[in-house]
Amino acid sequence: LSVPPGHCAGRAAAADESALVLDAVRALRRDHDPQRAWDLAQKALQRYPRRAQVEEAMAVAMEAASTNGDATAARVWAERYLDAFRTGRFADRARQLLAAPAR
Repeated sequence: LSVPPGHCAGRAAAADESALVLDAVRALRRDHDPQRAWDLAQKALQRYPRRAQVEEAMAVAMEAASTNGDATAARVWAERYLDAFRTGRFADRARQLLAAPAR
């Protein structure tokens, strides 16, 4: 039985992507460190712009920006999220951020 070319690399990328997103969620929710969450979400999105965890990484980016008081960045990520995932799991939160008055 042979392993398809790129199979191991694909699994490693998926594991790295998942680890980055999980670390970003932990930084935001458990450690209350929105800047670290932002940095990790950005890293995940830069490395893996079309992989399985993009929706979660975008949601962390918008939440981290909002928590950090950066309404402009939160709105940008909310718009990007809705462009990509109009009916996604975090669409309601993205719409809330967009409906909030600009500060």
